[in-house]
Amino acid sequence: MIKRETDSRRDVTSEDLAIIDKALADHSELQTHLYTLRRILGEVGKVDAKRADLGRGVEAEQQQLDDLRKQSVTAHQQVKDIEQQLAAKRRELAEVESTIKERNVVVGQLNDGYNNLRRILEAA
Repeated sequence: MIKRETDSRRDVTSEDLAIIDKALADHSELQTHLYTLRRILGEVGKVDAKRADLGRGVEAEQQQLDDLRKQSVTAHQQVKDIEQQLAAKRRELAEVESTIKERNVVVGQLNDGYNNLRRILEAA
């Protein structure tokens, strides 16, 4: 078999130049889009970083809120306990006041009896 050598060289045509010009224009447009995309992604990265910071801030605030809620529950329980103690002390006070009134009546009766005996003894 005989090898045929083909001439891979050919003349440059205006069509070839048009293809190159189109490729350059497309490349330029692609580069513009890539640059724009890079800028957008850079801004998105900044927004993501801020969002992450805000997320951490929200978590910290949520933790503080949870702590305050726990403190509030504890304080409400303490207030309830104090109110129960106060009610018990008021009942005790009412009982003591009632006892004092009863004893005042008894003292009054004893005093009246003493005065009657004294009058009887003075009259005798």
